[in-house]
Amino acid sequence: MSAMPSEWRITRIEPEDRAEVRSFARSATWLYTHCDYTREEVLSRPGYQAHDRAGRRIGVMGCGMDEPPVARILIVAIGRRVPPRTVVPALLESHARDMRAQGATQLAFLGWAPWLAHSLEALGFETRTTVVTYSRRRDAVLEQGNRDVLVRPAVAADVDVLVELDRVAFEPLWRYSAEIHRRLLGSATHCTIAELAGVPIGYQIGDISGEQGHIIRLAVHREWQGRGVGMRLLADVIEFFQIRRVQRIMVNTQADNAASRRLYERTGFVRWTEEVPVMIKELAAEPAAAPLQPYEVNP
Repeated sequence: MSAMPSEWRITRIEPEDRAEVRSFARSATWLYTHCDYTREEVLSRPGYQAHDRAGRRIGVMGCGMDEPPVARILIVAIGRRVPPRTVVPALLESHARDMRAQGATQLAFLGWAPWLAHSLEALGFETRTTVVTYSRRRDAVLEQGNRDVLVRPAVAADVDVLVELDRVAFEPLWRYSAEIHRRLLGSATHCTIAELAGVPIGYQIGDISGEQGHIIRLAVHREWQGRGVGMRLLADVIEFFQIRRVQRIMVNTQADNAASRRLYERTGFVRWTEEVPVMIKELAAEPAAAPLQPYEVNP
């Protein structure tokens, strides 16, 4: 990675910096926040900040590793005084060192921020896949999937169930932490689990914003994929959106997830918007170190 300009100072964000960092992020010229986290959540984690020779804050970055061995870029905020390509390398260098020490083998970026993607590409990040968006009207679906599967509401006590289903359904890059599942179970409009003989084999999380429904997650245990479980969950959430009279239903998936794309396309979903890049940088191993501890946020 590029060396830090001698007039810049890179330091960890300490608890006493919290208020100023939050203010800086709100007014930043360039701002990226990972879509799965709120700004308050990512600013509660360890991060780094850059100051110029006059002591003015010019950049902030936060990374985290919820699901080893993949660490993620969670927030990047750059002020108007410097181009992102000149300050991002210095901020990233400190984070990459920390993430490697904690056992991360990959650092990932996912989001629509071309200004950041260009900087990361120059630092060795490669686009592994893209996220594509599908859309359909709320019309009912004719297929109902595997009718032997029971679909029941998911409750707060099911967090560990969802975490385990993620583990057996997704690669680490796509798994949600218990923290994210807990938040979604408390806020999303329609969360359900598919069971067969009392055994959880899949789940979905759907939410409504205005007149639009969004299927946030749809996961099926790898041993039950291709056996109508995903269709059963999809039919259930579409019926829920239809009853709630949403005008349009949205869902995201990976461009290289052929099975997922076939499921959505056969139920009337069509491609919607530009593809969002998923970029990965391989990290060389370093001796393990104790993880940094997040500090408390009081919004």
